Amino acid sequence: MAPTDPESREGRLGERSPALERLSEDPENAQVADRRVLDQLVTERGEHYVRNHYPTPDLDGDDWSISLTGAVDGELSMETLREEFPSESVAHTMECSGNGRAYFDPDAEGHQWEYGAVSTAVWSGAPLDAVLDEFGVGDGNGYESFDDDERWVSVMGADAPEDEETFCRSVPTAKLRRDSLLAYAMNGRPLPPEHGYPVRLVVPGWFGNNSVKWVDRLHVGREMVSGDEWEGFTKYHQRAYRLFFDEGEKEQPTEHADVDTTDTLAMQNADDVRNAYLFDQLPKALVCRPTGDEPVPADDPGRVVGVAWA
Repeated sequence: MAPTDPESREGRLGERSPALERLSEDPENAQVADRRVLDQLVTERGEHYVRNHYPTPDLDGDDWSISLTGAVDGELSMETLREEFPSESVAHTMECSGNGRAYFDPDAEGHQWEYGAVSTAVWSGAPLDAVLDEFGVGDGNGYESFDDDERWVSVMGADAPEDEETFCRSVPTAKLRRDSLLAYAMNGRPLPPEHGYPVRLVVPGWFGNNSVKWVDRLHVGREMVSGDEWEGFTKYHQRAYRLFFDEGEKEQPTEHADVDTTDTLAMQNADDVRNAYLFDQLPKALVCRPTGDEPVPADDPGRVVGVAWA
């Protein structure tokens, strides 16, 4: 039986995590309120930023399962995921791709994240390499050994209310097999509901929008989700989480079924994709101490403490 964490289910986000600055209560969105928190190796669970598009679902982890479709056909229960696959842990500095939006000029719509939509946690779960092997994706000769009709895995979450688009992200099979997890623990304890309980995807080194929460389906295919065939699944892959250079482009960006690279900067500088997809995180740094509110004496040589990530 999957362990539960009743403590994490009590109260609203502001009551459970008073150290966070709430940007919205329902759906739950909150950022790190004090930059000094971020100079620690691991961010406490209650201080880790939260980014959600829909209300946090109340799910039963004991009966939860993930369906596998497309080039494979199967079902994976939480009990099997925990007990029959190896467990690995990864420390991942996860950043929302909208981090710093409050400082944009001209102003950008959406939650006004300042510097606090970034945190580091230790995520534990089953490596996707082992899961995909079990369901016959690839030939067992390395993370880049698989057929053309297995190039992408579209990962879907279960948080969308009825009549809303499913939160779905397409991730290259090679990336999932290299280092990604189906995570069920955060800092040594079961995932809190707002962080994806009972299971979420964790894609190290990539923006948080790719680490889909409340995973209930993996679709293995030749291409990313796109076009009429995937109506109801493309919003958060094809129309959101892309780089736009003017407001008009947001209305109907060109949908691509495939891309040659998932290097965000390389894609931004290339000519074949006008609006780059936000996959891997761009290098960034933050001064944690002194904060903007701390006076520094003129005769103090000073000590600057900060973090950098990519």
